[in-house]
Amino acid sequence: MRTGQAQVQVAGRFAALNRLRSFAKTDDVMTEYSLPLQDNAALRQAVDAEERDCVAKASHKTNDSFGVNFNNSIPKAVPFKFGQLVPLNLNMHQAGHGEWLEVDDARIWRFKVKSAGALSLSLYFSKFELAPNSELYIRGRDQVFGAFTADVNNKDDGVFGVAPVAGEYIILEYIEPIGNDRVSQIEVGHVVHGFRETPFSSVEAQALSGACNIGVACVDSVRSADQMHSVALLINGNGDSFCSGAMINNSARQGRQLFLTADHCINNNSVSNFVVGFNYQYQRCNDPLEPVPKPVTAHGMRLLTKSKESDFALLEVIEKIPDRYNVFLAGYDATPGARKVGSFYGIHHPRCDVKKVSVFSGNLDLIRVVDAGNKPNYWKVTSWAKGTTEPGSSGSPLFDANHSIIGHLLGGEASCSKTNSADYYGALSKDWSGPNSIAAFLDPTNKNVLKVDGGYLNVLRAASQYEGEIPSNNEGHKDTASSDSDSGSDSSSDTDDSDSDTSDSSSEDYSDSDSDSDSEDDVPSHGAGRGVSSIPPASYLQSSALLSSARSSHTVTVTATMTHVVTNFLTETVTVAR
Repeated sequence: MRTGQAQVQVAGRFAALNRLRSFAKTDDVMTEYSLPLQDNAALRQAVDAEERDCVAKASHKTNDSFGVNFNNSIPKAVPFKFGQLVPLNLNMHQAGHGEWLEVDDARIWRFKVKSAGALSLSLYFSKFELAPNSELYIRGRDQVFGAFTADVNNKDDGVFGVAPVAGEYIILEYIEPIGNDRVSQIEVGHVVHGFRETPFSSVEAQALSGACNIGVACVDSVRSADQMHSVALLINGNGDSFCSGAMINNSARQGRQLFLTADHCINNNSVSNFVVGFNYQYQRCNDPLEPVPKPVTAHGMRLLTKSKESDFALLEVIEKIPDRYNVFLAGYDATPGARKVGSFYGIHHPRCDVKKVSVFSGNLDLIRVVDAGNKPNYWKVTSWAKGTTEPGSSGSPLFDANHSIIGHLLGGEASCSKTNSADYYGALSKDWSGPNSIAAFLDPTNKNVLKVDGGYLNVLRAASQYEGEIPSNNEGHKDTASSDSDSGSDSSSDTDDSDSDTSDSSSEDYSDSDSDSDSEDDVPSHGAGRGVSSIPPASYLQSSALLSSARSSHTVTVTATMTHVVTNFLTETVTVAR
C-alpha cells in the first residue's frame, strides 16, 4: 500500500467507485457485449469422450520386464480442461470498447462481457500495463478481485491472467485520477468460458471427483501433518485447464516460492499468466456443518527448469504469497535407488475437487514409461489401498513416510472404477540427475543435499529475508532455466494487507465428497504434527458492501458508450484434454 498523499488519493478513488456502482444500482443497466453462444453439453461430451478414448487406448498397453507402453495415450497425462477459449480483441482506448465516465476527480472505464450459460468466466490480458496511481478491478456475480496496481502487477512480458469468477458475466473496472501523468494500456486477448464445474464456478457444495476419493482430513496422520498446506491447484494452459502441484523447500531454506508440478501441465505454454490456488481443503472429516472452503490465489509464475524425461517442471510464484495463507514448503528426498519400501501417500485435487489423499503401502519400483522418456524414471504405485487419482491430479506430489516429496504424478489407469490399476510418478531422484537438472534450484548451496525438511513459508522468509531474486548459476550444478523464464505476477488483491500481500481470489468452492465418515490413520506420522487451522480469505470488497455504502446523489458523466465490440470472434475447434 502506498503512503501519504497517494493513500488519500486511493481512498478517494474507492469512494468514486462506490458512488458509480450505487448510481448504476445493478450490473444489469450496463451495456454488455455478448459472446457467441457456447454449447456446454457438447463441450463436456467432447472432453468426456477424449477421456474415455484415452483410457481405452491404455487398456491395450503392453508390459515387459522393463516398464509399460501406453501406446501414446497415458491416462491423466494432460491437464484437466474446464473452459473454452473465445477470442476477444478488446482495447480500452478503442472507440466503442466499453464506456468512460467521470466521477468527482476520477476517470473510470468499464466493460462488461456476458457468455450465456457460462459456469465461470476469466480473462487473459494480451497487454497489461497499468499507469501509476491507477487501479483495475475484476467483478463477477459474487466476487470483486482487486485492486490490481502498477507496483504489484505490471510485468516485463506485459501479459496477465486472473482466476475465474462465477456466473455468466464479468466486468472490468479501471479507475485513475483525472490528469494522471501516464496512460494505462489494457487489452484482453480472450475470455475463458467455463463449461465444467470448478471451485470458482459456484458457492454450492458439490462433489466433483469420484466417490472413492478420501479427503485429507480423513487420514489422521495427513490431517496433522504440515504437507497438506504445500499442495495447491494450478490454473494452467491459457487459463482453461487445471493441474495439481506442491510448494517445495530448498537446501538454503530461504523461503523461495518454488512450485513443483508435471511437465505435461506446462505443455509449452507461457507460465506468466498461471494462477495457483491454496487452502482448498476441509479441516474436518465429512462434517456437514463445516463451511464450503474457498481457494485463495497468487498469480504469475516463472519457469525455472523442466524435463520430459521424468515429466517434471519447477516454477516460481512471482507474486509474494501472503503470510496469512499459511503455505508450507514441503521437504524432499532425492536419494537415488531403484526401490523404496514402506508407506506412501499422494495429495491432489482430482477434477478440481477439494484436496484428497491416496494411500499405498509396499514396494515402489522404478520403471520406464515408453511414451514418457522411455527410461526408468518413474515410481510405480501398483494399486492404491485407499483413494485414487483422476484428471486434475497430474503434477501432484508423492510423499514417503517421512513426509518428504519423492515424486510427481505423470498419470496412470487408477480410478474409482479401476481400483487395482497402477499410477506412475516421475522420480525426484531422476529430476536431480537428468537433463535440465532440478538440483541447481533445490540445492543452491551446491553441497549435493539430497534430503531437506519442510518449513512454513512465512517463517523461512522472515529468517532468510529472501526477496525473490533469481540466483546466478551454481558451480557444480547445471542450471538449465528455460528460455521461457516468464517474469510476472498478478493478483486478486487485498488492499489492506500491510506486507504487500496482494493475492486473494475469494473465489467460490465446493464441498468434499469423502467416502469415509471416520478418520483413519494409514500413514505413519514422524515428528510433531501441526494442528490445521482454517485460513479464510480476507476478501477485499464484496459487491453487497459496496452497494450498501454507496450514495447515488453524485453526477456521473458518460463520455463514451459501448455500442458493439470485436467482430473477429471465430469459434475454435474444440481441443479436448484430460
